[in-house]
Amino acid sequence: MNIRKITEASGHIYRNGRFQEGSISFHNGETVFIPGETGTMNFGTLIPLPVNSHTHIGDSFVRDEPMGDLPEVVGPDGFKVRKFREASEKEIYSGMKGSISFMKQNGTGAFIDFRESGLKGASLIRSIKARGIKKVILGRPENPDEAKKILKFANGINFSAVSDVNYDKISKIAQIAHEYGKIVAIHFSENVHEDIDLIMGIHPDLLIHGIQASDHDLRTIKNSGIPIAVTPRSNYFFGKRPDYSVFIKRSINLMLGTDNAMISEPDIFSEMSFLYRIQRSINRISPEEILKMVIDTPYSFLEKNNVVMDNSRYIYFPGRMVSAYEIVTRFHTLERSIVEIAAI
Repeated sequence: MNIRKITEASGHIYRNGRFQEGSISFHNGETVFIPGETGTMNFGTLIPLPVNSHTHIGDSFVRDEPMGDLPEVVGPDGFKVRKFREASEKEIYSGMKGSISFMKQNGTGAFIDFRESGLKGASLIRSIKARGIKKVILGRPENPDEAKKILKFANGINFSAVSDVNYDKISKIAQIAHEYGKIVAIHFSENVHEDIDLIMGIHPDLLIHGIQASDHDLRTIKNSGIPIAVTPRSNYFFGKRPDYSVFIKRSINLMLGTDNAMISEPDIFSEMSFLYRIQRSINRISPEEILKMVIDTPYSFLEKNNVVMDNSRYIYFPGRMVSAYEIVTRFHTLERSIVEIAAI
């Protein structure tokens, strides 16, 4: 979708976790919302560009089917690691560039990427030009010295899991990241249950998965206010069938991501639809709640961590009031465009 600049729009506008009738316009250098007012110019439904809160686009180049269970595919010496060893830098770069272009054209406003391969890997994704979409780069350093180099330009650090790495080393790296005022994120209890005390010991800002977490773990996470990003299509690919409503019932701040690009294309709208459908017959998660997972919660998380989002861009559905249900379940069938509320 190309970006079209407009000075104003009105109708059904998503703000602060719900749709509100009103108008939005560019005035004195900023975007202004006026509730209750609707006009005929650019009338329709608008939502802020959603965030894909967990990606691994580094493996976008992989074409072979990933066979085996989760450790065999994405473990420390699994299928993915072997593919990285065999691939050229050009292949990896081209794959990532394609995934970023796909997300941008699809209306994704930002993505939070767990980038492997140390300084080299973080530098490679940094080098990709990506106007119109925010790259939130979390590098994975081999040691504290490399962490300092990555943190000079990246938004933070990512770790695979406490069960995969030397705990003392990641504790030191996490401390350095916090000294830089950057994000610390880690996979947690995806395949097996992991010790929540070890997780909390590195003071993470973002957790990924948590589908094997105990009630005690979830209480700890809820009390900490740390958000969790879940990736339903990836979980199902590996035979995991969690009930994601348990996070919501525990009042945990939930975000949504697409995980490994070699497994699921980085389409946050397909992820939204999948989550709604699998939960409907178990413990329903409402379309409105799913929109919060890709807009409200990640926007708040990024703002808290000094990542500035462009609040002037929206996905615009022209001519009518589109429901949250339609957006979540039938996004790709709807007439839509990306608009920027700006001076022309």
